[in-house]
Amino acid sequence: MTASCLAMLTLSFSVAGPAMCMPAMARDLHLGYAEQGLLFSAPMWPFALPLLAAALADRVGFRGLLLLACVTQAAGWLLLAEARSFHEAIGAAVLAGIGGSILEPLLTPMVCAVYPERRAKMANFLHAFYCVGLVGVALGVAFLVPAGLTWRWTFRGLGVLCVPYGLASAILALPAQAHRGPVRLKARTLARQPVFWLLALTLALAAATELGPGNWLPSFVESLAPAGGGPDARLVPAGLGLALFGALMAAGRLATSALGSRLGVPRLLMLAAAVSTVCLAAVALPLGTVWRISCLGLVGFAVACFWPTLLAVAGDRFPQAGASMFSVLSTVGGMGCAAAPAALGYLAGVLGSLAPAIACLAVAPALILVAGACLRRT
Repeated sequence: MTASCLAMLTLSFSVAGPAMCMPAMARDLHLGYAEQGLLFSAPMWPFALPLLAAALADRVGFRGLLLLACVTQAAGWLLLAEARSFHEAIGAAVLAGIGGSILEPLLTPMVCAVYPERRAKMANFLHAFYCVGLVGVALGVAFLVPAGLTWRWTFRGLGVLCVPYGLASAILALPAQAHRGPVRLKARTLARQPVFWLLALTLALAAATELGPGNWLPSFVESLAPAGGGPDARLVPAGLGLALFGALMAAGRLATSALGSRLGVPRLLMLAAAVSTVCLAAVALPLGTVWRISCLGLVGFAVACFWPTLLAVAGDRFPQAGASMFSVLSTVGGMGCAAAPAALGYLAGVLGSLAPAIACLAVAPALILVAGACLRRT
């Protein structure tokens, strides 16, 4: 569990690092909204790698893959710190994303294998560490920039912070397999299950709802701040905004078990989707800065239940599926992770502002409402 929690912290770097550093990177590398959106989504581009990672995990175990993910992540962030152009930055971000793509489909099945009777609770506990990393990076960058921390040193620091989970993976005991029992459910059997694809589609929509605001929130807060304070002064409220998003997401994930047991998973998903839809749409209204940031913070609380709960439900529904099932879910979810930030960047460039672009994202949780209704029937 220790190695999984440390590794989950580093998955937040793909969101928090670029989100906090993007305004400064955009100034130094001369990036427009569309280019920023592509750079946000670049760590999510290797979304097909979870299929390979999970197939290997089912056969050779977790340890070697965790070490490979650690090395690749660290190398990607260190190279991003040295980027001198948009194309170099994209290449480094994709390399870091390769490590994250190997890592992400391994962590939840590892924890589910250790705690088979408490999948939903322990999955949400594990994913709460993603939020801890989000808050830590946001606050660290916001308050260390006045002390001379630049975006390049931020990425160097992120590369070094990947090392602890690699060391833990090398020395700690890990489960031998992800599936339950001696027989593993084949991927082609899963592919014939309509409820599995319903879960996968819901996961992609949930990923888009989470990653879109998470990536763009600091830039959005900076765009609302007075221009006279300078970029460093505007970074503090941007960091506080992202920290609020992450803290409320952590609170939501810790509360998910209790809410899920009372409401049931489909109703919980529908309630969270309704809150997300309203809050995202409200960003485009002529509200004050505090209200707009609060709306995005509530989105963080609402989306908290989506990813870990859907993975845990899939594990309960198909307990013999092993890591291959989680890899397919991660691949489909990764498509949503990659699409949302890039789409928001394109829309912001067309519309001339981030606010209406973020409001357009309300379509994704609105579709989750429909998916939740279908899950209730199944």
